[in-house]
Amino acid sequence: MTPALRAGASVKRLTYHRPPARPPILPKGGLRRSGEAREAELFTGMVKGFTASKGEERAANALTKNEKVKDFFFRMTIGAERNMPGFKELDYLIETTSGMYYAVEVDTAFTHAGKGSSDKLHDRIIEEALKFLNLYPEVIHWDIDRDLPNAETAKQTVRNLVG
Repeated sequence: MTPALRAGASVKRLTYHRPPARPPILPKGGLRRSGEAREAELFTGMVKGFTASKGEERAANALTKNEKVKDFFFRMTIGAERNMPGFKELDYLIETTSGMYYAVEVDTAFTHAGKGSSDKLHDRIIEEALKFLNLYPEVIHWDIDRDLPNAETAKQTVRNLVG
């Protein structure tokens, strides 16, 4: 046995010192983030019992939170029974507290690419069908990427529509 490990002898521990940490290198002007934490958007994929895209659900959330929106119908079937020949579908029919009605279609670049004339025909068919309900709204198109990319923009889009 070595003399340093005899009973009662103390063992000296070696400690290593780390060099001081450098502060992170930030771009000039900082990270440009606000100090407020954003709430994560939670999506269920459903609006009033129908499957919906994120943009459609984001629009429904914005419509629900707006005090000037009395009610809205989602995926309203027009012309014939659902999935029957001749049926058309309107994404939103929005009723406001002032008694105005708005017909809104939510579009994406993928689903409506190259459908310019068929979209116009679809809009005219919807407008004609709504006349039988004594409603005369013009069909408004919201683009998911432009009008509904996040919750704040969706709220602003609804405010721009209903006033």
